[in-house]
Amino acid sequence: MIKKIVIISVVALGVGFLVAGPGAFSHVTYLFSKARSGIQEAIPVEYELERAQAMIEKITPEIERGRKVVAQEEVETSYLEAAIARLEGKQARDAERLKARSRMLKAERASFVIAGKRYPRQALEAELALAFKKFKQNDQILESKRRLLAARRRSLQAARANLAAAANAREELMTRVEHLKARLREERALAAASGVLKVDSGALASAREILDRCQKRLDVLHKLREDEQGATITLTDDDILPTRDLLGEMERYFGEEIDRASTAVEAPRTVDPLVLNDR
Repeated sequence: MIKKIVIISVVALGVGFLVAGPGAFSHVTYLFSKARSGIQEAIPVEYELERAQAMIEKITPEIERGRKVVAQEEVETSYLEAAIARLEGKQARDAERLKARSRMLKAERASFVIAGKRYPRQALEAELALAFKKFKQNDQILESKRRLLAARRRSLQAARANLAAAANAREELMTRVEHLKARLREERALAAASGVLKVDSGALASAREILDRCQKRLDVLHKLREDEQGATITLTDDDILPTRDLLGEMERYFGEEIDRASTAVEAPRTVDPLVLNDR
């Protein structure tokens, strides 16, 4: 099956090369990159954040192992420093003894008394030669330990720096993931709130339209009531029985006599102005 797929792929690539020429490979590469970009865009952001967080959390055991290695190296370095210090002290004491023996041998004597015991010159020279050889070997060992200590210190410093960089990078990335998660929750909350507001805005617009119609109808009723009140006149006693000689003024104005018998006092009543005009 795999062999068949490979053959088909090679044939398709060959046909594309024959049709499109040398630029066929660039076309394939471009189409592949476009398809890959489309797939990445289709992946949910939440899934990508979870995947990134899982990858970051995988670094945690490595950081812990690095801390253990650094701790072990620190202990080894401290032990090496202590061993070097002991060897340096021993070499300093041995150097003083060697110098003392060499000063003794400068004297032309056949034997020497040391700590109450007599030593022939030849025995003292042999002992001094053996001690000096051991001293030089220890000096070489001490120099080797010093080089080892310097290398371990450099390695320890680099391990500490790498560990701190890894820990800081992990914390930075985890903080970034949490920030992006919070931003994703905020965007979703805003999107949900925006959807609710769109529905409410339509309902509010409909309600506003209904209220406008109701207000218009009430304004019309109010206007009609005001017109009816303005067209009605209520006569009082003062209006019907004036104190001045209204009849005389009217006779003089119209040039004819008015029958005063028709001016009997009636009870106050509401009279339509049109009726008065007809009279």
